Amino acid sequence: MVGLRERNRRNAMRLTQRTALALFVERGFTRVTISDIAEAVGMAPSTIYRHFVTKEAIVLWDEH
Repeated sequence: MVGLRERNRRNAMRLTQRTALALFVERGFTRVTISDIAEAVGMAPSTIYRHFVTKEAIVLWDEH
């Protein structure tokens, strides 16, 4: 059984990845910053970095 904190973390990571991938398709990977992604999901850039160390990690993350 997964606790509430872990569920919230995974939900935030899913939202971040889904949003980032849409931005990458729209603008191109190199033109999107972590700040752009953070603004789009309503998080601080530091929160994005807490979940994903790099932009590449956002693309490669697979919770399974």
